[in-house]
Amino acid sequence: MAEGVLASSIIKEVLAKIGLAIWAELALLWSFRDDLKAMERDLATILDVLFDAEKRDGGSDRDRAVRDWLRRLKDVAHDIDDFLDECQTDLSVSRQQRENNTCGIATNLCFVRSLTMAHRLRSLRRKLDTVVAGRDRLGLIPWIYPPALPPAPPSQETISMVDESKTVGRTADKEKLMRLVLDAASDEDVSVIPIVGFGGLGKTTLAQLVFNDLRASDEVFDPRIWVSMSVGSSIRTLVKPIVSATKEKCDIDNLDAVANLLSRTFTGKKYLLVLDDVWSESQDEWDKLRMLLKDGKRGSKIIVTTRSKKVAMMVRTVPPFVLKGLSDDDCWELFRCRAFEEGEEALHPKLVNMGREIVQKCGGVPLAAKALGSMLRFNRSEQSWGAVKDSAIWQMQKEKTILPSLKLSYDQMPPNLKQCFAYCSVFPKNHEFDRDKLIQQWIALGFVEPAEHANQSLFDTANDYFEHLLWMSFLQEVEELDLSKKELEEDGNVKYKIHHLVHDLAQSVAGDEVQARNFSQDNSHSEVCRYVSLNADMGSPEILRSMLRKVRAFHSWGYDLDINLVLHARRLRVLNLRGSPITEMPQSVGKLKHLRYLDISSSPIETLPDSISSLHNLHTLHLSNCSDLCVLPVSTCNLQNLETLNISASSIRTLPDSIGHLKCLRNLNMSFCHFLETLPNSIGGLQILQTLNFKGCGKLDSLPDDICNLKKLRYLTLSQCGILQSLPTNMGKLSNLLHLNLSQCNDLKSIPESICLITGLHTLNMSHCSSLSEIPVSIGGLKELQFLILSHHSSSLSLPISTGHLPNLQTLDLSWNIGLEELPVSIGNLRNLKILVLFQCWSLCRLPDSISNLLMLESLNLVGCEQLTKLPDGIISLRNLKHLRNDQCQTLDRLPHGFGQWTKLETLSLLIIGDIHSNIAELENLNVLTGELRIECRSHKKDLATDAKRANLRIKRKLSSLTLSWTGSCFCEDATSVETFLEVLEPPENLEVLEIDGYRGTKFPSWMMEGMELLLPNLVSLILSNIHDCNYLPPLGHLPYLQSLQFHHITGVRSMGSDDIPVKRNKSTLYQSLKELHFEDMPNLTIWPTSSAMDHKDNKSELFMFPVLKTVTVTDCPKLRPLPCLPDAIADLSVSNSSQMLSSTSGMISRPSSSVPASLLRRLWIKSCHVSSDEWTLLQYRPKLEDLVIEYCRMLHVLPVAIRYLGNLRSLKILDCTELEALPEWLGELVTLESLEISFCPKLVSLPKGLQRLTILKELTITGCSSVLSDRCTKDTGRDWFKIRHVPNIVVA
Repeated sequence: MAEGVLASSIIKEVLAKIGLAIWAELALLWSFRDDLKAMERDLATILDVLFDAEKRDGGSDRDRAVRDWLRRLKDVAHDIDDFLDECQTDLSVSRQQRENNTCGIATNLCFVRSLTMAHRLRSLRRKLDTVVAGRDRLGLIPWIYPPALPPAPPSQETISMVDESKTVGRTADKEKLMRLVLDAASDEDVSVIPIVGFGGLGKTTLAQLVFNDLRASDEVFDPRIWVSMSVGSSIRTLVKPIVSATKEKCDIDNLDAVANLLSRTFTGKKYLLVLDDVWSESQDEWDKLRMLLKDGKRGSKIIVTTRSKKVAMMVRTVPPFVLKGLSDDDCWELFRCRAFEEGEEALHPKLVNMGREIVQKCGGVPLAAKALGSMLRFNRSEQSWGAVKDSAIWQMQKEKTILPSLKLSYDQMPPNLKQCFAYCSVFPKNHEFDRDKLIQQWIALGFVEPAEHANQSLFDTANDYFEHLLWMSFLQEVEELDLSKKELEEDGNVKYKIHHLVHDLAQSVAGDEVQARNFSQDNSHSEVCRYVSLNADMGSPEILRSMLRKVRAFHSWGYDLDINLVLHARRLRVLNLRGSPITEMPQSVGKLKHLRYLDISSSPIETLPDSISSLHNLHTLHLSNCSDLCVLPVSTCNLQNLETLNISASSIRTLPDSIGHLKCLRNLNMSFCHFLETLPNSIGGLQILQTLNFKGCGKLDSLPDDICNLKKLRYLTLSQCGILQSLPTNMGKLSNLLHLNLSQCNDLKSIPESICLITGLHTLNMSHCSSLSEIPVSIGGLKELQFLILSHHSSSLSLPISTGHLPNLQTLDLSWNIGLEELPVSIGNLRNLKILVLFQCWSLCRLPDSISNLLMLESLNLVGCEQLTKLPDGIISLRNLKHLRNDQCQTLDRLPHGFGQWTKLETLSLLIIGDIHSNIAELENLNVLTGELRIECRSHKKDLATDAKRANLRIKRKLSSLTLSWTGSCFCEDATSVETFLEVLEPPENLEVLEIDGYRGTKFPSWMMEGMELLLPNLVSLILSNIHDCNYLPPLGHLPYLQSLQFHHITGVRSMGSDDIPVKRNKSTLYQSLKELHFEDMPNLTIWPTSSAMDHKDNKSELFMFPVLKTVTVTDCPKLRPLPCLPDAIADLSVSNSSQMLSSTSGMISRPSSSVPASLLRRLWIKSCHVSSDEWTLLQYRPKLEDLVIEYCRMLHVLPVAIRYLGNLRSLKILDCTELEALPEWLGELVTLESLEISFCPKLVSLPKGLQRLTILKELTITGCSSVLSDRCTKDTGRDWFKIRHVPNIVVA
C-alpha cells in the first residue's frame, strides 16, 4: 500500500527534525518543548505499526479504513514537517541576526515569534491526537521494518561479475525479425511489422538489436529513425525526433508543416522507422500517419512495438511478430548471473533449487528474472528465498499491468528506497535524467535517511539508493550512440531512464501523490498531490491554487507556465524550470522558505533577483546553458547552505569577490563558460569544495594561488583551457585531490614538482598538452595513481624512470607519442598495470624485457608502432592478456613462440604465419577470440594444412570478421598445398565479414563452393581480391544477408558465379539483400547474369536477381556486360574503362511490360569508355537519372541521343572528351538541368542556342576548352553570351 510507504518516510523525517538541538533555544517556552516530546512519542508508536498498515492491501472495509487513516496521517505529518522546517529556518536566521545585532530588538522579535510557533505547534498536536486515536481503533500490530540496504554493489562488480546480456535467448527471434526487415519481396512499398507481447518481455530490446544490426545500417536504410510513442501517438510526438534526425526546422504545432516535413523525409527513400511502445488504438489516427509515410521506397519498413494485440492487428501489413517468453533455462541464466557471483551457486544447492522454482514463476519475462535475482543477491537465507518462492503475490492476475515479480522486488525494499523509487514516477515515460540531479532532488525532499556512520554524506547514501535501483533493473542506463545528443551542461554524463513497466509500478505505488497535469482536466484528487509534473502548457490558473498549496516538487519540463502562480506554492522543496521560456525570475521567489533545489537551466533568463539570498535552505542551484546570463548576482553568495552551483555554458565573465562566503559549497561547475577570464582569490575560501570544473574555459589563462587552499578538493577539471600556461607552484597542497584533468591544455609548459605531494591522486590526464616537453621526476611519488594518460604529444616526450615507481597504476596511455623511442626498464615494476596503450608511437623501436613482469596486463595496444621489430620472448608469461592489437606494425612479423598460452585472449588484430613467422596452430586454444582477425601468410614452403586444422577456426564463434591474406612476397611451391590449407580453414558460422586476398589456389574450397549459405548464414560482406588462378567464383546468390560484395583484381574468371541453375518457385530471389557490388580489374569477365531460370510447372521463366542493389562500380572490366539487363534497383552506377557496359539495356527493354517498375538509376559516372555515341544504350529508359558525368571518352564526337530523353536530369558534366566537336540543339530540351560543366573539350568552339531554354540552370562552368569558345562566352560582348546570360553563376576559364 503506497500510503504506508510514503507515510513512514515523512514520519522519519519529522522525528529526525524533532531531535535537533536547535529547539533548545525555545526552552523558555515549556509548552513548546512538552508538545514536541508528546508528538515524538506518538509518531514513534505510529511508525511501529506502519509496516502492518502497508500490508493491508485488500478490499475489505477495514483495509479501506486503514488507507483513509494513512492519508490523514500523511497530511498531518507533512504539516508538522513544514512547520518544523519553517521554525528551524527562522531560528537559524535569528541566530545570524543576533550575531550581527546586539540591541534588544531582535530578542523581543524572537520572543514574539516563539509564542506564535508554540500556538501553531499546539494546533498541530491536536490534529495528531485525532490521528492517534484512529490508530487504536484499527487494531494495527507493531512490526519491524525490513533491514536497511546492504552495501551498494560497486559499479565495477556490476560490470565485471554480472554479464547482463540483452540477447539471452533472443538470437533466433532476432534472426526471424531480421528476415522480415530485409525481405525485399514484399507486396507493399512500406511494410509494417508489429512486435506484440506483454510488458517486460523484451520487445524494445529486440527492436533495438535489429535497428543497430550491421545488416540494417545507414547504407541499407536511409533514414533510420527511432521514435518513442509511449507518451502519446500524435503527429507532434512523432515529428520531434524526426526533426532532430533530419536537422531541419519545423513548427510542430503546424500540421501542414509537419506533413511537409514527413513527406520530404520519407518520400522516395528506403527507410526504417521504429515506433516503440504504441498504445493508441485509434484507427483514424493511424490512417493519417500511414498516409504521410506511404511514399517510401519499396523495401521500407516500420517496426511497431506494442502490448496491444488490437494495435498489432490494426497496423500490420504482415502477420504480427508475437514475442514469447524466454525458456526457463534462459531465465535461469539471467537470474543466476544476478543472484550469485561466478561459481558461487555450487556452494548453495538448496538456494539453486529454490531459485529455479522462482524462475519458473517469472513467466519467461527477462525483466522479472533480473529484478528478482538482484533482490536476492545479498541474501543467503533459505527462509527468505522460500518466502519469495511461496509469496501470495504470485497469485496476481496475469493481465494486471504490474508484474508480480516486480511488485515482489518492490515489497522487499526498505521504506526510504521505496519512497525514492515512487518519486521517479514524476518523470515522463522515456525521459532521460541525470544521476546527480535525481539524487539532489531526493535529498531536497528529505527521502534520504542519514547513514549510521557519520563519515558517509547524504549524497553518498543516496548514491547507494541509486545503485540498488540500477542493480535491480528498476533504473536503466541509456545507451546513447549519437554523441551530439549528450548535453553540454552535464559534460557528457551518462543518462538514465525507467523501463515502461517499472514506470507503471512507480505510478501505482505513488498513487495520487505524484501527478502529471495538463490543468485543463478535472481537478479531482488534487488535495493529496505533492509532486507535480506538467505534461502540457499551463492552462487556467484558477484550478491550480488549491493543489499548489501542498506541492513539494514542481517540474515544468519546458512547458509554458505562469511563474507567478507557481511561486505561490510556498511549500516547494524542488522547483525544476529547466527549458522554461521565462526571461525573469520574480522577486517573490525569495518567499519559498523551504526551497532546496532550483533548476533554471536552458532558459533565456538574464539575471536573478536579489531576493534569491532569502532562500536560506537552498542546496542546489542549476543555471547551466543560460546563455543570456552574464553576471552572477552578489546575492547568490549569501546562500549559506548552497552545496551545488552549476553555471556551465553561461556567459559569465568572472565570479563575485564574495564567492568565498559559500562555506557549504561542494560542487562548482563552470565548464564551457567561454567568456570566463579571471577568478577571484576568494575562491580559496571554499573550504569544503570537492568538485571544480573549468572544462572548455578557453579564455582562462591562469589560476589564483589561493585555489591551492581547497584542501577538500577531489576533482579538478581544466581540460580544453587552451591558453592556460602554468599551474600554481603549490598544487601539492591539494592533498585530497583524486582526479586531475589537464587534457588539451595546449599552452601548458610544465607541471609543478609539488604534484608529488598529492599522494592520493587516482587519475592524471595530460593528453594533448602539446607544449609539455617533460614529465616531472616527482611523478613517482603518486603512489595511489591508477590512471595516467599522456597521449598525443607530437614532440619528443621522454618518460622519467620514476614512471615505474607507481605501484597501483592500472592504465598507462602513451598513444600518439610519435617521438617516443623507448620505454624505461622500470616499467616492469608496474605490477598492477592492466592496460598499456602505445597506439601510433611511430618511433618506438623495442619493448624492454621487463614488460614480461606485468603479470596483470590485460590489454596491449601496439597499433601503428612502425619501427617495432619484435616482442620480448618472455611476454608469453602474460597469461591474463585479453587484447593484443598489433596491426599497422610493418616490421613486427611474428609473435613469440608459445603465444597460444594466452587462452584468455579475446582480441588479436593480426597473425602473420609462415616458415619463419608465427605458427597458426597456436590458435588452437584461443577459443574466446572476438571481433576481427586477420591472418596473413608470408610463405608456403611447408604444408600448413595440418597446423591450420589444429587452429580449428570453426569453433571460434565470437569472431565476426576474418581476413585471409597471402602477401605479394609469399612463396608457394604448389597450388595444392594452398588449396588444402584454405579447405581446412573453415570459418565460424556467425561470421559477418570475410575477405580473401592474394589466394594462390586454382579453385575455391568446398565450404565456399557447396552450400556456403548453410555454413556462413550470417555473412554480410564478402571481399575477394588479387586472385589470378581461379577460373570460377563460388555461388553466392543464396547468402540471405549478404549486403556488400567486392571483386578486385581477379583475372581468370569469365562469369560471375554459378547461380544459373534452375531454382524452384518457392526459392528466394538470388542476391536478395545485396546493396553494393564492385568489380575491379577483371579483364576476362564477360558475363554478369542478372536473372536466372525458374521452374514454373512445365515452363521456365526468368527470375530477376539483385532486387535491392543500390550501388555498382565497374572498373577495368572491358568485356563485362550484364545479361539480360542492368538491374532496375540500382541508384548509383560508376563505369570506368569498361566499354561493354555502355551497351547494357534497362529492364524496360528486356521486359517491355507496363507492370515492370522503371529504372531507379539516379547517378551515373562514365569514364574512359571508348565506343561511339550510338552504342550508348545504357542511357536509354532512365527516367530518374539526375546526375550524369562523362569523362575521358575519347571516341565521343557528339553526345549520345539517349541523353535527350533524360527528363529528370539536374547535373551534366562533360570532362576531357577531346574529340567532342559540338553540343546538340536538343540540349535545350533538358529543362530540369540546374548545373552544366564542360571542361577540357578543345574541339568545342560554340554553344547551341537551345541553352536559352534552360531557364532553371543555376551553374555553368566552361574551363580548358578552346580560346574561341572562351571568347564567344565573354560577358556582354561574346557571340554566345546571349545564350547563357540568364544563368546566375557562370565560370569561363
